[in-house]
Amino acid sequence: WNSRAQTYATFFNKRERLGLTTALQYHPDARTDVSLDVLYGKLNNDRTSGVIGAAGTNGIAANNVTGTQVLTGVTFDDFNDIVGASFDHVDMRTESKVTHDQTTFWQAALNGHTDLSSNLRIDFLGGWSKSTFDSHYAQVLLEAVNKSYAFSGLNTGAPRTTYGFDITDASQWDLQGLETRADRITSEFYNSKAELAWTVGEGSTIKGGAGFKRFTNSGWQRKINPNYEDRPGNPDVPTSVLSDSTLAPYVIGDVAGTYALLGQSTIAGAANTVTGTAYDLLEKTYGAYLQYDLNTRLGGIGLRANVGVRYYHTDLGSSGSALVGGVLVPVNVTNSYDGFLPAANLAFDLSRSVVFRLSGNRNLSRPALNDMRAAGTLNLATFGGTVAAGNPNLAPFKADSVETSLEYYDGQRGSLAIGVFYKKMDSYITSETRLVAYDTTGYPAALLPPGVSPSVLVNYTRPINGPGA
Repeated sequence: WNSRAQTYATFFNKRERLGLTTALQYHPDARTDVSLDVLYGKLNNDRTSGVIGAAGTNGIAANNVTGTQVLTGVTFDDFNDIVGASFDHVDMRTESKVTHDQTTFWQAALNGHTDLSSNLRIDFLGGWSKSTFDSHYAQVLLEAVNKSYAFSGLNTGAPRTTYGFDITDASQWDLQGLETRADRITSEFYNSKAELAWTVGEGSTIKGGAGFKRFTNSGWQRKINPNYEDRPGNPDVPTSVLSDSTLAPYVIGDVAGTYALLGQSTIAGAANTVTGTAYDLLEKTYGAYLQYDLNTRLGGIGLRANVGVRYYHTDLGSSGSALVGGVLVPVNVTNSYDGFLPAANLAFDLSRSVVFRLSGNRNLSRPALNDMRAAGTLNLATFGGTVAAGNPNLAPFKADSVETSLEYYDGQRGSLAIGVFYKKMDSYITSETRLVAYDTTGYPAALLPPGVSPSVLVNYTRPINGPGA
């Protein structure tokens, strides 16, 4: 085994939080109560970071090390792990990045109830929330070619990296490339519900209700990464030496100055949207239920119970891109499903201290909406990285369960319970990961870092339904 990379990295974060809440209540009489709650939140995070590592064109961090690199020494521990090594003819790289993240969140909730009579009550609620996450960064990559370096002490508490040249000398470094990226994820949720409760008699209530939920989720990724490596006429870009809170000072590019000198924008626009990352997801669910609650006694035994059934109907739409025959093509997948979910819960109070419980129900497990987007998330590096794709064809699955328990309550010191349960699931959702060449994923080679071959291996991951779906 060998560590993927030996880097010194430094980052600084500045966070600002803002939160506002308000509440209104309408209480005209003892029978009616209505309240409105509104919340707003905002989080800003500004981050600057610097990194130095053997990640240039002829680097050590790739899966397949080919090029001018020469291994001049190596140290193994007792487990044949590499804990130290030295190299020559390696291209070193520094990265200087400025990142701004912002999350905004709104939420409003209206709920209330009114008693129509002494035994008839209506409860209602309505809610809305929306969150937007925006992130963008600008990064300057510098490269020092044909250098030597060594690392040691990976099996100690004080690992160390040394360099065969002056990493604080700006003349040793040339511009390799820029990377500009922007991401957005927006989610919006509507929820409404109304319930009518009829108290038939003492300890006996019938409830019926209906509800509606609407959820939307959308996002995209934009990226620009011009390559300046070995380009004739490259200007000397402004640099500085990173020295604060770092184990080894080194030269980094001045982000604002470099972008201005090269006439590049630090903002990636709509024209720079990465193929296969834009998606829109919509889920609408209609539901209705009927439930009977009971609290009575059977002879000397207390009985608490509720029995009911819920009906649901869900419509789902997912648009974006999917991999078909090694090519990303636009897709618009729609799906709908419905069914009934019965449930029963019984509790027998055998004495003041002993309770016997019995329950049975059917549950529906929906795929996470993030897993159903027709898009992918790319995290690429010189060693390859990952491509995480969604799967809009995921199906929900059901589970039937029965549970019983016998419980003893001391009343002062604690409780003791013994229980048995049985659950049968008709399927489940898992993930599939394959090691594939990047150029078979359908994403453009222009997204790769400078100097990385399109045939570099990446982990391609997507969620799938397990057996029984």
